[in-house]
Amino acid sequence: MPGKKVIVAGCLPLISFDRLRREVRFDGAVGFVSGVEMVDVVRRVVAGETVVELIRSKGVPDLDLPRARPNPVVSIVPISFGCLGSCAYCCVVRARGVLRSCSVDKVADLVKRDLLGGAREFWITAQDTGCFGRDVGSSLAELLKVVCQVEGDFKVRVGMMTPNTVRDDLTALVDVFRNERIFKFIHLPIQSGNDEVLSKMQRCYTIQDLRV
Repeated sequence: MPGKKVIVAGCLPLISFDRLRREVRFDGAVGFVSGVEMVDVVRRVVAGETVVELIRSKGVPDLDLPRARPNPVVSIVPISFGCLGSCAYCCVVRARGVLRSCSVDKVADLVKRDLLGGAREFWITAQDTGCFGRDVGSSLAELLKVVCQVEGDFKVRVGMMTPNTVRDDLTALVDVFRNERIFKFIHLPIQSGNDEVLSKMQRCYTIQDLRV
């Protein structure tokens, strides 16, 4: 796209900047920045500055920022940032850091706001939704209970949970999933059916755990 400025943001600049610099022409490279910070980066790039800021965020997603929903009836709700895992093959902890959860009240407020704006499905998302709240004395089950108490006509879809975080809170999650507002959909990245491979991956569970 001749004449266009290119800004690369997210995981890639943080985990593979040397390769990015060798193979891609860009005008800016940043890690994870909030909407307000991104606006500043864009302004600096448009003004002719080459911006390279490979800072790893230590905060949580700002749920109060204005958002554009590609699908007017679907609201994608980020509930946390980072994870508690240390998988041998994964860049998430390196790029996004350890778990930082949003407050339950902030998530509920976002649901209420987008519900008034026409949303009817809320997709709860994170790098690992199952570990939500463990850094702030809460849990995914607690969050879902609060969200399901919001008045209105809507459904909730829960994103990816690693098997070990589900196992650790299984009874509470099974109970809350009985709520008619929650889609009976579970995304569990099992990764392998072999305990030796799972151990080398540092996945923190066994095949027997999954059978239970």
